[in-house]
Amino acid sequence: MADSPPQNLDAANQRLGWVALSLSVAGLVVPVLVALVCKLVSEKDVLNLCLALFAVLEVAALGCGIVARRVPAAKAALIISILSLVFVGLVTPSSTSRSERPHLEQQSIPNEVAK
Repeated sequence: MADSPPQNLDAANQRLGWVALSLSVAGLVVPVLVALVCKLVSEKDVLNLCLALFAVLEVAALGCGIVARRVPAAKAALIISILSLVFVGLVTPSSTSRSERPHLEQQSIPNEVAK
């Protein structure tokens, strides 16, 4: 009997697993919605705000998922959070370094006519 966790702890882990799953999905959806609404309303670049919102929600989902890792919903949240954080971590540095480079003006090269 000492091996089984108390019933209320099991229910708390279930709830925490669903919270983790909700946070991980919200971390993917909410920043996209914020970016779309801000782009339609104010035409301002809100990439940093959306990245910060994404990171906060996904790290919170990761923490909740680790605490309730024995619950299937928490395992799904861990998978979603880890994969999305790794993917965005790999993609973001390459896209920001590319956008910060000065754009070179294209020079027109005259066509040489072979005679």
